[in-house]
Amino acid sequence: MWGLLVAIIVAFLSLSSVYGASISGLNHSSSSIENLLVSLPPALLSSPTFVYRSQSLQGASLASPRTLLSDESGELVLAFNGDPAHAGFNQVEAMQFDPAGRRFVLYEISVSNSGTVAVSDPNPAKCLTCHRGDPRPNWESYDQWPGVYGSKDDALSEDEFLPFKNFLTGMATRPRYGALKVNHLKSVLTRTSHYGRLPQEPNISFTHRLSQNNFKRVARLISQTPDYARFKFMVAGFLAGTDGERFATGAYFPEGLGGVEKYYSAAHIKEAQANATAITVNADVASALTFRSLFESRGVETADWFLNFQGGLTNTFLNGVSWEGQLLEALLEVDPSLRSFLLPDSTYQLDENRLQEASRGQFAIGESLELLAYETDPAAPRRIWNTSCRQCHEVKEMTQVPQLTYEAAVAKPKFSALVKSGAMPPNQKLTPSEKAHLYSASTK
Repeated sequence: MWGLLVAIIVAFLSLSSVYGASISGLNHSSSSIENLLVSLPPALLSSPTFVYRSQSLQGASLASPRTLLSDESGELVLAFNGDPAHAGFNQVEAMQFDPAGRRFVLYEISVSNSGTVAVSDPNPAKCLTCHRGDPRPNWESYDQWPGVYGSKDDALSEDEFLPFKNFLTGMATRPRYGALKVNHLKSVLTRTSHYGRLPQEPNISFTHRLSQNNFKRVARLISQTPDYARFKFMVAGFLAGTDGERFATGAYFPEGLGGVEKYYSAAHIKEAQANATAITVNADVASALTFRSLFESRGVETADWFLNFQGGLTNTFLNGVSWEGQLLEALLEVDPSLRSFLLPDSTYQLDENRLQEASRGQFAIGESLELLAYETDPAAPRRIWNTSCRQCHEVKEMTQVPQLTYEAAVAKPKFSALVKSGAMPPNQKLTPSEKAHLYSASTK
């Protein structure tokens, strides 16, 4: 039955040609999550990532972590947990990336105690509260993954070391975890200290896989933004290698226009960078916020383009590599017309002078650009709520926290007090300007 079930899911996503071989090998008599796992292809079982403090609807602990499976393409991700006492024990959460549509699709596979299997419709409403309207994975950027074994640059923290060794020791006797192909992790059992990255760097690899597909998704979203045809030369120019911290749009507009990159001020960038540094994230916040300014100054929402649990100003793309180059590569696939600006004998290097000339031709001398600034943007408070608060307070399954809307929250004096003190949200640190925005909304 599981073979038929997975075939149905693949049919939903038109990916049978990609996974057909592995689907045909599944155990068709399966009626449990344990039997599904042993039927999965080795590529999915050999690179697990273990989450012991989960922000999803599946519970987790150090002894029974939530397990994320993916192959090298990152196009299929499955998640399960291992303790019957944890929420979501009878569900497998699944995420499929559709390369043709450049989008992620979520679904839930449920198994009752009697073995009855049910598959949700694509993108259940309860998933979209956290994974956003145009679904994306929820995952932190390189090089810190709080609540994940190997949380510090893929190395175990001191507090993770012994629990992880105990978990590895008992895996073989636990049906779900015993299905995993983790011989490469056994070397950890001989370690005498927590120092050193985990074998095969599971968190770095998983981050890279998700990010590569998310860049394709973001490129699609960029191509769908209002006035894309006018502003695409400037966007491509930014991604073509200009230092984001010093990027100025003047050369892309007739004299007197520009300033699109100034939605976030230098002060906002500085405080966001301070937040990232405080949690030792290797983040290029200045470049990310300058890039976001190109859109948000024109009223285009970008908060959902990122994978981070960290919301607001601390959102960044994958760090440790040039995200600009990877996103440009994806944009050239979405918009082949930009390839006409490639330098001779180059695959991804664009002629910025020609881009600037093409951009200037899109605007009239004396034209007025209606631009927003973060400090006074009326949409900013709700954006902060959506990226930093909503995933806990608007999911009815999260019974441990009060369920309320943005309007109800800002009407409560207690809300503004908790935000101002830094007690909320508990899993991230808002910048002073973000606090000021929410406090301002709650006192109107």
